[in-house]
Amino acid sequence: ATLVSNLASGSDVTWSGKKFTNAKLGITGLMDQNGYICFGPNCGGLIIQWGLFFNTNGLSPITFPIALSGKPWAIITTEGDPAGWDKSNGIAIAGGDIETASNTQANILSKWVLNGGTIQQGGQSIRALIIGI
Repeated sequence: ATLVSNLASGSDVTWSGKKFTNAKLGITGLMDQNGYICFGPNCGGLIIQWGLFFNTNGLSPITFPIALSGKPWAIITTEGDPAGWDKSNGIAIAGGDIETASNTQANILSKWVLNGGTIQQGGQSIRALIIGI
C-alpha cells in the first residue's frame, strides 16, 4: 500500500467528507483537486499542498489550500493543461514567486513561448505543489 493510503486509512483515521485526521500520528489532510497533507509535529510540521489555479493575465495571486507558518520553502509549477502544445499557440511556462509570498498566498507568473520564439506574458491554468511548514 502507498504511504498516503496508510496514513489515511485504518481505525486511527476519521473522515469528514474529503478531510481526514489521523489523531494517533497527528496527520491531517484534504484529498481534493486543491488539497494538502499536514504531517504533524512528528515530522516537523511539514505541509505539502497542491492545486489547480488559473493565472488570468500572467501575474496572479493564488491562495494556498491551508495556511503555512511562514513563507513556503518551494513552489513547483507546471502548465495545467498542455494539450495545446501541438497546436500553433506555443507553450506556457510558469513559476511561483517565493520572495513576495506570504504564508497564505503567492504570485504565479506565466509566460508563453509562441511558435517562432516570441515570448509574451499571458494567462494559463497552472498546477502547483507548495511545500513548507
